[in-house]
Amino acid sequence: MYLQFFISVRVATEQFKAKKIYLEAQEYAIGYYAKEGFEVVSEPFMEDGIPHVKMEKLTI
Repeated sequence: MYLQFFISVRVATEQFKAKKIYLEAQEYAIGYYAKEGFEVVSEPFMEDGIPHVKMEKLTI
């Protein structure tokens, strides 16, 4: 699953020239995505009973 995610990030960056990539991460995974360059850009919110945050990565 994680490999597929990072392949998708690479495709978005290289083929579609995405300048920013956005995701909604479960709170427990913030550290994982932060290691890959994503930053938290929201306060926590509940989705399906699970705390999430919005995260972004600038690619330029």
